[in-house]
Amino acid sequence: MEEAEVVVGSYESLIQGFSINTLEPEKKGLCSRYHESDHTGSVRALACNGHYLTSGGVDESIKLYDIRKHREVGTLHQHGGSITCLAFHGSHLFSASEDRTICMWKCGTWECVHILQGHRGPVTCVSVHPSGKLLLSVGKDRTLRTWNLLTGCPAYTQKLKEGAAELVLWNRAGDQYSLSFRNRVSVYALDSGALVCSVEVEKQITSILYVKEQLMAVASELHSIGLHSTVDGKCLARLEGHQSRVKALGLIETEVGNTILVSVSSDGVVKAWRAAAVDNVSEYQCVSSVTTQLRPTCLTVVTTTTKHHQKDTKSSPQPEEQKEGQEEEEDEGNSSSEDDEKDTQDDEKEIEDGRTHKLDSFKTRKRRHTVKHKSKVKRICV
Repeated sequence: MEEAEVVVGSYESLIQGFSINTLEPEKKGLCSRYHESDHTGSVRALACNGHYLTSGGVDESIKLYDIRKHREVGTLHQHGGSITCLAFHGSHLFSASEDRTICMWKCGTWECVHILQGHRGPVTCVSVHPSGKLLLSVGKDRTLRTWNLLTGCPAYTQKLKEGAAELVLWNRAGDQYSLSFRNRVSVYALDSGALVCSVEVEKQITSILYVKEQLMAVASELHSIGLHSTVDGKCLARLEGHQSRVKALGLIETEVGNTILVSVSSDGVVKAWRAAAVDNVSEYQCVSSVTTQLRPTCLTVVTTTTKHHQKDTKSSPQPEEQKEGQEEEEDEGNSSSEDDEKDTQDDEKEIEDGRTHKLDSFKTRKRRHTVKHKSKVKRICV
């Protein structure tokens, strides 16, 4: 793998893509390649499986892009609230929303095969188990819910005594999961449910990411990134360099076994960090940086490994029951005009019209792939 892409979503309804050379990031660093503005409100979630890039926003829609051909291929409509989280696994896309539901989409046909209902408040985050058989979700109703993806049915609901968790994440082995509560991350064992360790920071946590099996990156409003052990919670290293709070994290894994950690802060700065050695976590250095004219909200990465994901990875288990969806072509764009939600902690001004130069834009295909079959999908309720 020589080149990867970093995609950033923003309050200005734009997504912007950057390329980075993974072999020589110091010499051939982050370079802007394209940007698109298909949403009518701020972009709140991004996900990519190497073939498709998806973005979700406050306009309640999910935009689909063919990342290889660099063009938009359609829009998914099902949710009745802002999209809060997107996640790919195998042949399925999962979307969470403030409408209290989680949708399970079949990649390619983009049929909504299941709507998971049960949360009594907005769903804030979802995470799919590495096996593809389980999904964890958290919401503002202060619950952690486990879903059986083989049947599409709820498996377990746990009331969280600590309050509402904002983030949930499986580790790579699938034997631990982490919950983020404002300024603390709690790591739990799957088999026993016991607390393994906790990571506490001084300010609110904005993003968590497993860099390695027992190493977690934690971003917060401290303007820095902490690398913590998931064995005892100790901070092994701290990456300094951002001048504003870090909004989101991404990870690029190279063929030589090294990793490049990517971060974006609320002042529009994107940074790439690389360890001095494969097993050295104490000497991460910033190898590339670029400043955008956006107010970022989210981030995802596209690598050569994920570009072959659909071809080389077995599909997620199929639900036992599926309903035939219908595809409709529409020439009209999304007419939703919901205003951009403002981040009350951001003091930056809105970018001026035309301020951001459109570079190598996606070749947008006007046909809208809209999935509308609310009465035909299988709804799962607790």
